[in-house]
Amino acid sequence: MSECPSEAPSARLRATVEDGGRVQFAYATDDTGFESIGEPFQAQQGRWIGAKIGLFVAPSPDSAVGDGYCDFEYFEVSD
Repeated sequence: MSECPSEAPSARLRATVEDGGRVQFAYATDDTGFESIGEPFQAQQGRWIGAKIGLFVAPSPDSAVGDGYCDFEYFEVSD
């Protein structure tokens, strides 16, 4: 799993799918551009047939408490 740590009050998420099915996930917290999340991968029939959209919060690996939270004001999907 990859992470995109941010203290920004908002973020934009993007999945870019190129011809042939190569996929790259990215995020942006301002208007300066997107930062890649993880390595691009090749979508394959029967293994990855589309993106499922969802948000969750996970504690950092060094968290002593082991919990976390996040408030989402809104969630918008656009093309």
